[in-house]
Amino acid sequence: MERWRDVKGYEGLYQISSLGRVKSLVGKGNNQYSNRENILKPYLDKDGYETVGLRGKGKPKTAKVHRLVAEAFIPNPKRFPQINHKNEIRDDNHVENLEWCTNRYNLNYGNHNQKMAQTLRKIKPSKPVLQFNLSGALKHRWNSLHEIERSLGYRHGNISRCCKGLYKQAYGYIWKFESEVNTNA
Repeated sequence: MERWRDVKGYEGLYQISSLGRVKSLVGKGNNQYSNRENILKPYLDKDGYETVGLRGKGKPKTAKVHRLVAEAFIPNPKRFPQINHKNEIRDDNHVENLEWCTNRYNLNYGNHNQKMAQTLRKIKPSKPVLQFNLSGALKHRWNSLHEIERSLGYRHGNISRCCKGLYKQAYGYIWKFESEVNTNA
């Protein structure tokens, strides 16, 4: 059953429902007179959260729908700063799907870390790097720039510049991306 409560800070102007719907109320508000209630149409922000625009108490404000639901219906005695979507669907704002939580809990919830790792691998896969002495003899093959930094303490940015041809050498060695050596050989 859908329940309605006033939006905090916008009492008498807007209400939020336990299902995540926002409505403007009948009466004078938003610098105009409305003779009927109106369900607002939310839009998705850049992160995929439903958002609505609220007016009538000072300057206009955008508000995330899940936060409005949590503030109206879910007690927060520990004063947690964030709201978690239990089913990990960011536009499912039913009160039963939301819970107050810490930043750490929110970040580690469900499949978040696994999804982030998959995304990072798709965006920027590691490039193997070859390390040569100054005479041009191969000394070592590394799986990534970061592996070199972790193992030897050499800054990966300097080695990357060498691999890209911006530096002739770094840390007493010549460095090349393996893919470029194979294609140029």
